[in-house]
Amino acid sequence: MTDQPPQDAPEQPDENASPPKPGRIALLKKAAHYALLGFAPVIAIIALVFAVMAFSANRSIQAQASAAIAKLDAASAALKASKTEASALKAELSTIKAELSELKAAVASQKIKQEEEFKKLGALTEKIAQDVSRLEAKAKPSPAQKGQSKQSSSASGAASSANLGAPKQLSPQTQAIKEAIQKFNQKR
Repeated sequence: MTDQPPQDAPEQPDENASPPKPGRIALLKKAAHYALLGFAPVIAIIALVFAVMAFSANRSIQAQASAAIAKLDAASAALKASKTEASALKAELSTIKAELSELKAAVASQKIKQEEEFKKLGALTEKIAQDVSRLEAKAKPSPAQKGQSKQSSSASGAASSANLGAPKQLSPQTQAIKEAIQKFNQKR
């Protein structure tokens, strides 16, 4: 620890270093003075270059901003047009829905009417079937009538050969069946 000089002690100049000469100091002072005088215009020129660059960048940014504003205006106009188109489509859709509901109601009422007509036709067909079966039951000959019809057919065969030109009269049962068929055909 004794080898190191104390920290509070002033530094001693080197014995080998030569002291500055008075002419050199004045020359250095003059060079520094001129350097400072020349430094200000250089700084001003550099600042001017930066200002020009900023101004041109500002102009390009303004051009880009105006292009972006134009794009936003076009997009806004397109959005407004699409909104009006969407509202027109909504109105058209609502009219189509109304027409569809009217058509559904018309189809439902038509279906109900057809079902009623079908029921009426079913009832009429059933009534006709009952009338025909009743007439068939009436027209069915009993065993006694079968014997009479055989005798009358043999007698009528001889008489019919004699009366070929005379019109044939129908029995009341046959007449009733014929009238029922004619009524059925007229109702259709």
